Formats: sequence, C-alpha cells, structure tokens
Amino acid sequence: MKYLKIILLIIIYTLPVFSQQKEEKYPVEVSEIKGDLNSKDLYKKDFGRYDGYQIDLYQGEAVHFLAYSKNFQPSIALVNSKGEIVVQSKRNQDKYAEMICSIVASDKYVIYVIGSEHESGKYTLQTAVAEPKALNPALDLNFCDGMEFLASHSRAHFTFIENPEIFKKELMRLENSIDVYMDEEYGAYKAVFYSGSELQKAESVFNSIKNSVQNCLDASWKVTSTDWKKVDPGRSKSSIFTEIENGIERYIKVSITDNAGTDHPAEKKFSVEIEINRK
Repeated sequence: MKYLKIILLIIIYTLPVFSQQKEEKYPVEVSEIKGDLNSKDLYKKDFGRYDGYQIDLYQGEAVHFLAYSKNFQPSIALVNSKGEIVVQSKRNQDKYAEMICSIVASDKYVIYVIGSEHESGKYTLQTAVAEPKALNPALDLNFCDGMEFLASHSRAHFTFIENPEIFKKELMRLENSIDVYMDEEYGAYKAVFYSGSELQKAESVFNSIKNSVQNCLDASWKVTSTDWKKVDPGRSKSSIFTEIENGIERYIKVSITDNAGTDHPAEKKFSVEIEINRK
C-alpha cells in the first residue's frame, strides 16, 4: 500500500489513502482526498497558493491525477525531489484539473494542488497509480487473469487502458469472447460471448460464463441473481458480482438478453455479455 503525506507549514500528516489491501497480479491503486485551500497555505509567486501531497513513485508506473472544486479553478503539478516540475496540468475554466503520464524515474514526488493568490475553498484530489505489470499484460491471459486485469483497471475507470500513450495494446479480449468494446455512455468494459438465434445455446453460454466468473473470484465478492424481467424493449436476466473495498464498489455483471421487438436481426436475437465497471 502506498502512502501520501500532506505537506503543511508545521505538521506533516501521513495518510494511508490507497484502496488496494491485498496482493494482486495487476495492481491499480486509487485514492481520494478532501482538501481545503485557504489563506494559511503557502503562496509562491508565479506558482500560486498550494497544498502538497508526497508520494513515492517508481519507474514504469503510470499516474492519473484529477482535482476539482466548486469554489476555485485548481491546477496540478507533479514535482520531483529536486524541485523540478515534471508535469503540470493545463489551465481551464471548468473548475477541474487533470493529468496523466508515465513515470520515467523513481523518486519521492509531491503532487501540488494549486490556486491563484486570492483563490480558496474546498477541493477533491483523486489519484490513480498503475504498476508496470498492470500496463503490460501477456497477450494470452486465461479467463480468470483477464478478468482480474480488467477488474483492477475498473478502479480507475479504465483511464489507463483507454489512453494509447500509456497502454500500447489493443483492448483486452476475454478468453472465448467474440467481441469486446468500451461502453462510452457508462464507461464500462463489455465482452460479448454469444449473439445468435438459439435460446437454449444462449442459456448454456450464460450459465457457463456465470460459473466461470464465480470460480475466479474470492469470498470478498458477493453475487445477486435475477430471473427474466422486462427491459425496454426486450427482456433480460443477470448475475451481478460486487465487491466493496474502502468505499469503492466494483461489479462484474453476466447477462443474457432477449432482443425480441428490437431492430436486431433474427440471427442475433439472443446475446450473452459480461460488463465490468465500478460505481
């Protein structure tokens, strides 16, 4: 587990903020910190008024930082131990700042949340760190490893694997899937395992995939299943596996859909999918 240190004038607080608490094959760690920029915080000309958060980062990792506020326009800077600005967010007028980059040198860094001299107010800083092995998976992962890889990245809303500068491979295809895509509306990863006209075949694939998912997960994941129910404009049933860890809820949904009454052609009436995301 990584630690951030909040840098203040007199007191230094050490906060265990990242959510991951168990060893994983593809570690992606996330945190959320609530801060308050005010007149007591340090101010530097040509830099601004700022709060600083210290973090150890290592070569080959990728990081994503997001700061937002209702009260002022923040910016973010990542500074190394020599005091050099490694990356700084671009200013905008949307009350948020964002940056994503790869770490080229291991060091003790400081993330600065910055406002102008007269700006103040509460803000939220969200951070995500992906270790190198979470950015370079094997091309032939088995079903369980592929699902663990995707579930880990769901913590960070798939930010890293959707950025071609960070993740230089195609979107992960789960074993035995026939199609994969990112649902842009909901930010979810989806994998299709069946699309055809045979209900019996669709039911068989649904049960097989559901059992495979359950066999991959540990006891921290809970399952809720529903029978067929109406959905606009067809019907669907599903099993949803959820895990809540430090306030972050991830889910893996296995569903079968009857597309009767839709524009789907008859040969694609039934479909079976996996959806992976976080709430």
